[in-house]
Amino acid sequence: NQPGFPEHIFPEYLDSLGVVYKIVEEDTLSIVKEKVAEGKTTKEIADELIVSTRTVETHRANMMKKLDVQNSAELIKKATKLNII
Repeated sequence: NQPGFPEHIFPEYLDSLGVVYKIVEEDTLSIVKEKVAEGKTTKEIADELIVSTRTVETHRANMMKKLDVQNSAELIKKATKLNII
């Protein structure tokens, strides 16, 4: 949902084009955490969520900073150990 944007417009448009879609109600950060745990790249996550790579990089960087890790491998290892992802 986007504030000020009627919910029915986008699904109706996609339906009219015959596009298969899935509306996800989770917030972007939760999904990024899940995809990072799967080992997906920033580009793969961004493409799947239809967001910019910068959005994914920001979420990943914030998680790395909060967990005091230097790379994605350390992020996955520490977040898994702490049961965050």
